[in-house]
Amino acid sequence: MRKILPIVFITVLALTACSNDEEVDNSRKEVKIVATIGATDGKTKAVFENDGSGVFETGDRYTLIYKHPTEGNESKQPYEIGITNLYWEDLTQYCDNSTVFFAWYPHFFYDGIAVPYKVAGAETEVAKDLLMAPPVTVAKGDPVNLQFKHVMHKLVIVLSSSLYSAAELDNAVITLKNLKSDAIVNFLDCTVDETAAEGTDSYTPKTGASVSFIVAPQVLPAAGTGIIEIEIAGKSSTYKVSSGLTRLERGKALTLNLTLKEGGYVSGYVEEDFTPDGGWDEWN
Repeated sequence: MRKILPIVFITVLALTACSNDEEVDNSRKEVKIVATIGATDGKTKAVFENDGSGVFETGDRYTLIYKHPTEGNESKQPYEIGITNLYWEDLTQYCDNSTVFFAWYPHFFYDGIAVPYKVAGAETEVAKDLLMAPPVTVAKGDPVNLQFKHVMHKLVIVLSSSLYSAAELDNAVITLKNLKSDAIVNFLDCTVDETAAEGTDSYTPKTGASVSFIVAPQVLPAAGTGIIEIEIAGKSSTYKVSSGLTRLERGKALTLNLTLKEGGYVSGYVEEDFTPDGGWDEWN
């Protein structure tokens, strides 16, 4: 786990006692939400450090869900950092002595246990990088710690070759092929089913010697299937799935260090190129 930076948003309120002799009513306390974000290079409105960790900014909006621990009563609402006020008093029907909270960013209303979530076909770059804070049960009056994590997969591709100049490598066009475009998300427990990915939308090609894609977590096609096409200096090369690579895992990043060789051949075997500079890494 990389460094996570917490940020707390609290509005200071003047609390009114029920009578001259009574103590301040605990139900009038604001729900104090502490939001943290796992490491990322995603381009969202949140502020990110060099190591990839980050914090939300005032004005960022996520979907907040709170529900009764046993009775199933539930409510969804947009929560805008630094602007939205929520009080324990408002949660009466969702709380006896505790309430369950969870959330996701960016804000939108979804529900269900197997919902297709567009990644390749997302309207914005922000929408591709879905962050989810899994359910936590919080005692009435305690801080709500929402630990947002990346649930998509980040695929990083780094090119090298003795056949091409640095300028030519920088102008290489990299296209993903034969990968599923939609993640299947459980919006009740904030998880993604890698085995159920679907959809055939195309991922937008990228240009450069080092690029990254946010992709749906998924089981990869059979070994030998081409999944990365590289167009460079009028020539085409294809990276094919090796036997040691079977899936793109949720919440993780994979770096493929690919070497372009004569005849359009691309080496990128697990044993050779994924370590020490390549390989799997925790994204959260």
